[in-house]
Amino acid sequence: MSWAAKTNKNCDLAAVLNHHAFNDKAAVMGKTVCDLGNAYKEPGVLLGNQSVLFYILQNPDCPIRTGPYASLTVERLKKTRDYIEVVMQPLPKSRMERPDASQVADELSNAAGLLRHACSLAIARLQTPDGKIANIPQDVRKELAVDLAKIISEHKRLWLVRNREGGLVDSAGRMERLLELYRND
Repeated sequence: MSWAAKTNKNCDLAAVLNHHAFNDKAAVMGKTVCDLGNAYKEPGVLLGNQSVLFYILQNPDCPIRTGPYASLTVERLKKTRDYIEVVMQPLPKSRMERPDASQVADELSNAAGLLRHACSLAIARLQTPDGKIANIPQDVRKELAVDLAKIISEHKRLWLVRNREGGLVDSAGRMERLLELYRND
């Protein structure tokens, strides 16, 4: 579809994904994936082709109150977290007929967890005087650390099912650097 956008303009992407990618007889996965993929719109900050949520995770020292982030608000981030929760609710109703159905569901759940985590991190940073992770209250950093450690653990498990071990260090390392910032006093 990316190479023929005009031809596929009116395509029901969720239906196509349900049929061709997920083989989901309940027709849940296509919509869930599409809606989760649109979570980047919810905070109200667009960064070209990059999600502000991804950017905040990958750049924990980015200025969170200036430049393109100036319009980020705690309220919008909480609504984004709620949006992700709502989007994921139908997942248990999916009936994918593919050998890796549980893996696909677990991957999507972990991706949603990481998006929710990005919202929580941004909220915590916005609630500090200077937006720095080091100034997030220690109890909040501890909660963030526990959450991220679970996400990393699941990421590693899921990675090894589909990928060679060699790329795991780099992939998990990005999240582990953030985890280390939470744990530093």
